[in-house]
Amino acid sequence: VDYRFSKVQLERNVPGVDPFTGAVVPVAHVKLNSELLSNGGWGYNAGIMYKPIEEISIGAAYRSAITIDYDGTATFTPRPTGNAVLDALVAAGLPTGTPPVQTSIHFPSSINLGAAIGLGGGFLLALEADWTEWSTFQSLAITFPTLTGRDILRPTLWQDSWAYRAGLEKSFGAWAVRVPAVVLFLCSSAVLAVAVYLKPDPHGMGTHQQLGLQPCGMVLMTGYP
Repeated sequence: VDYRFSKVQLERNVPGVDPFTGAVVPVAHVKLNSELLSNGGWGYNAGIMYKPIEEISIGAAYRSAITIDYDGTATFTPRPTGNAVLDALVAAGLPTGTPPVQTSIHFPSSINLGAAIGLGGGFLLALEADWTEWSTFQSLAITFPTLTGRDILRPTLWQDSWAYRAGLEKSFGAWAVRVPAVVLFLCSSAVLAVAVYLKPDPHGMGTHQQLGLQPCGMVLMTGYP
């Protein structure tokens, strides 16, 4: 059994419609913050290991889901749009001070499967498969108890995932050298290469379109990033 302390800090731009151009532009920035020791939740872990023969070890571990309810404060800051009239309208309508904010996050459960196989000659093959129940995190609801019309419901629609790892260890007496799977190295390198290639979009969203992908469906349907 374990108790997890958690702190959440969320930031996002607040979109608005420019009445003069009809365009959706970021008109403000909201920052949500909570204290670490004020928020937490209970969970549990379980594990088992089995050795059918001396050279093989098989293990499994389960980490339960944990739901944590957060209480914190929010700060709304105007973002200049270049239009003085619009900026004045936005500033007049933004909440002042640090109004209270509430949200809840469901941390997913996970299962870890692993095996270690002695190959002889000081070599050890390690295999691992990890499953995470991300599908339980379908949306993020942010509530402002003292404000009207400011609540946020952001769909996430995440899906469960599997991750696989493999490695080889060579022992030299008291020393051991581990070689990770080449596949993991190549995948990581590909992700880093894409990250270096992409240039952040100056509007704060739409960077993925440089890869030939379609514009964000959420923005097209609601006007919200």
